[in-house]
Amino acid sequence: MLMDHHYEPMVASFGVGMIGIVAIFSSLFLAQLADRFPRKNILFLVYFVRGLGFLGLVLAATNWQLFFVAITGGLVWAGSIAMSTAILSDLYGVRLLGILNGWAFFIGHQIGAALGSFLGGWGYEVFGTHLFSFGIAGLLGIIASFASITLPQHLSFPKQLELDKQRALTK
Repeated sequence: MLMDHHYEPMVASFGVGMIGIVAIFSSLFLAQLADRFPRKNILFLVYFVRGLGFLGLVLAATNWQLFFVAITGGLVWAGSIAMSTAILSDLYGVRLLGILNGWAFFIGHQIGAALGSFLGGWGYEVFGTHLFSFGIAGLLGIIASFASITLPQHLSFPKQLELDKQRALTK
């Protein structure tokens, strides 16, 4: 994609590499933040910055703009995975965390990746630019950020002990 936007191969690969290197350290940093601040707020920032990053990646015109966008994108690249898992465990507990995580990432990542790859290729063939696919990805990231901020801090389910007491009273 970057070479389609006239970046030299070394510059393009360096930019993508910067995303990965920064993501290693930012994942640890975001995990620390998740223990100090509401996780939904951090997830909001992750999705919002990621959405802006997708737009910035396609709009970057100079090497320095590309590197800035790559570093910014790396800060939030892997942030949603751990944050989403932590929020699922906060809301539903750990008993069903595996199946909930599986469904969340199957629907969100696998189906989304398949559709995104196909539609991104179609958009490039039709419009001759990656702005279509990266613009939609950026817009969806921003929409996801506002959806995540509306998540509850916790859900209140009746405790098993309370249910057992109610059953005992009705017998």
